[in-house]
Amino acid sequence: APFRCNLHPNGRWTVQAYHGVYCNGEGEHLSMSVIGGLACLLPLGFLAICTWVIIWELPKRLQAADVKFLRACSFLFMRFRPGAEAFSVLFLVRNALVVLCPLLPGASAKVVSMNLILYGSLAMVAYSKPWRAMVCNFLDMMLVTGMLVILDMGSLFVEDNDGGTTMVICLIFSALMLLSIVASVFYGVAKHFIQKYRKPFKFFLCHQKIAAGSMARLLKIELQKRGSKFSTFVDCDDLNDLTKLFSYVGQDTET
Repeated sequence: APFRCNLHPNGRWTVQAYHGVYCNGEGEHLSMSVIGGLACLLPLGFLAICTWVIIWELPKRLQAADVKFLRACSFLFMRFRPGAEAFSVLFLVRNALVVLCPLLPGASAKVVSMNLILYGSLAMVAYSKPWRAMVCNFLDMMLVTGMLVILDMGSLFVEDNDGGTTMVICLIFSALMLLSIVASVFYGVAKHFIQKYRKPFKFFLCHQKIAAGSMARLLKIELQKRGSKFSTFVDCDDLNDLTKLFSYVGQDTET
């Protein structure tokens, strides 16, 4: 409460929830600010502890097979698939940022920051699918999409007198979109010329697995000992997608 203030026509600021308290950092407002700051340290401390547990302690305790520790902290990561435990911290950070968005000055800054957080969360879940149950991933995406629709529809009815801030935000994102288009064009051109004059693989080893699998492996090892330019394609090492096999043969290999 002490950090959310309203500006009055006389130029004075008062606390939004207590109009009799001036936002001047003195007296009663100072006491409220100190208590509010200390209260804000509680969730920050919890976030720091969770980060320490997931990022630093969990890998070591898994290697040591510390069952007691895993059971005590399972509420943090048991809902996520193996290898995606760090998303528990990311979601805590996301929730904390969503709570802090209303503290930003101006409706435009609040709407834009909330949109960026939610769109980032939506893209992160859609790409990584961190939840253990697939239905939870779809539920998360559906809920965030619904929140974005409500937020964007509600922003149409917000009266924002700070037109300068809105104009700056629009110009920044317009410039980012233009730069993204230019960067994509340059990336495509550069990739075309790189693949034209320098292909990823120098040799493609075609073999019959039962009769010559070990021979192909030995030949690849000997070729790569001669230097990094002797990159060799062997299907058991480099073929991750069967539909790209002909692309490897025709476009990505010199010999």
